[in-house]
Amino acid sequence: MEPVKPILIGLFLLSSLTSPVIAQDTREADLEKRRRDKAASAGKERRAGLERLLFKLEDDLVLTRLFNPHHGLFLRIGALGEGAGFAAGPALRLRTDHIVFTTTSAFSLRRYWIVDGTLDVPRLGSNRVSAQLYGRRRDYPQEDFFGLGPDSRVEDQTDFRLKDTAARGSLAFHLTPWLSAVGAVEYLAPDVSRGTDSRFPDTVSVVDPRFAPGLTEQPDFMRYEGRLDLDYRDPNLNARNGGRYTFTVSQYKDRDLDRYSFTRADVDLQQFIPFFHEHRYFALRGLLTTTSTDGGNEVPFYLQPTLGGAYGLRSFRAYRFRDRHRMLLQGEYRYIVNAFVTGALFYEAGKVAPSRSDLDFKDLERSYGFGLRLGSRQGVAFRSDIAFGGGEGTRILLRFDNVF
Repeated sequence: MEPVKPILIGLFLLSSLTSPVIAQDTREADLEKRRRDKAASAGKERRAGLERLLFKLEDDLVLTRLFNPHHGLFLRIGALGEGAGFAAGPALRLRTDHIVFTTTSAFSLRRYWIVDGTLDVPRLGSNRVSAQLYGRRRDYPQEDFFGLGPDSRVEDQTDFRLKDTAARGSLAFHLTPWLSAVGAVEYLAPDVSRGTDSRFPDTVSVVDPRFAPGLTEQPDFMRYEGRLDLDYRDPNLNARNGGRYTFTVSQYKDRDLDRYSFTRADVDLQQFIPFFHEHRYFALRGLLTTTSTDGGNEVPFYLQPTLGGAYGLRSFRAYRFRDRHRMLLQGEYRYIVNAFVTGALFYEAGKVAPSRSDLDFKDLERSYGFGLRLGSRQGVAFRSDIAFGGGEGTRILLRFDNVF
């Protein structure tokens, strides 16, 4: 892994040197428009072979047809747990004037797999209401567990297997073009058993169930969710401007044991602040999750909020911290190298806590680093990050999606 670091650092520095220069707006609007049109036309003529090919692929929707088509067969890439490694599988989308049915699958070399299906009704009676039915079956055989709380230790790592079946129905009310309210009901049947990663002890065998609620018994759940989603990002799939704020409350009802019912609340605030004609922008995020219980109930460890991995505190291993409450602050300075490559500098701070009152700004875990994103306005297809901080070594992360 060590020889890879200088190469990635070199790519990062090279991208910094080749980023576009933005001219100042010093002319009147009509003259500036003519200048930009002329520059854009000249730019097209100067495009190198690779860049010209990428523009053609985007204009002809080649990648969209392969990975997210309007109709027909396609290939699903990634979208499994962080410990799954590279995953892919066949998928199918069927569409009529009123409904869209999509079924996908993905399998990894570490024997993770998922099969799911979604039935979407984009317009239910009017353009302001949509409906969705979703079902899945998945098997994640090597999930990491380091213990609960902010003081968990990396040397206490164990692994467990998590299988579950889920069925969900939801209604979305599109109150305005940028504001939606969503209600959902889900049936969830989890199953925790011995992990298959021989490098680490098995969670079920070595962890005291008192310190991992739900380790030895897993009831079925009914989950009831309400969500308010305010989204005015631009562009929506790879934002450089605007923001998205979601507020979600979920109630988990233990159907079998009357021991693991709880309520979870999530607040996710994202803001994108552009400058230099949106060739530079800040991407900011604040995430807060809390849980509450009544009557001696507990929150199962496998449903508790986590930090660590490719989406929060990137210098730590996936699921490194786990507890009933969490807080995460993220900031990225992103700059456009060209139409398909974006560089990023990032800094993150966060913590988990057993009590809501402990969610303060003391003793935060921190992570920082840099990375590259490959994609377009249609979304990030691939990203690489090099993360430092936290005292647990340098981590290199490769993913097929954006951070947020």
